[in-house]
Amino acid sequence: MAGVYRFHDMMLGRLVQLAGPDATVIVASDHGFARQETSQSGYRANGFIVLSGPRVKRDELIHGATVLDVTPTILALLGLPAGEDHEGRPLLEALHEIEVPARIPSWELAPGDAGQHHPGSGEETGLSAELIEQLASLGYLEESEEDRKTRKRLAR
Repeated sequence: MAGVYRFHDMMLGRLVQLAGPDATVIVASDHGFARQETSQSGYRANGFIVLSGPRVKRDELIHGATVLDVTPTILALLGLPAGEDHEGRPLLEALHEIEVPARIPSWELAPGDAGQHHPGSGEETGLSAELIEQLASLGYLEESEEDRKTRKRLAR
């Protein structure tokens, strides 16, 4: 596993290099893997976030961040406000001084299509049963039998 981690670290370094000095790169995972006594990898609740770019502090440690903080951080880097209906926060401790606009009530109420598919475009918007099961196996959804039945019923 140590070799796998080193390989992925090398790939991340190359990605940042190819993106160039003016690009901001954010890689985040809400979970990780831990080596168990049986020499197999297992789920670990703590994840990671890696930020690189001209407005990102070098070698700064971030404590208490969650995946909910990624979007407000990206919005702050773009000079855009986060929505009040979003639980996350911009990770300002990892960034050089930037102005963060006051929050807006919700991006869903802002004019425009917010990047959504237009009605009748043929793009699937529902979750498939397979995707729901995958999310459940990763621990994102509850595992009770009742929840599995409900998820399958709700899946389109």
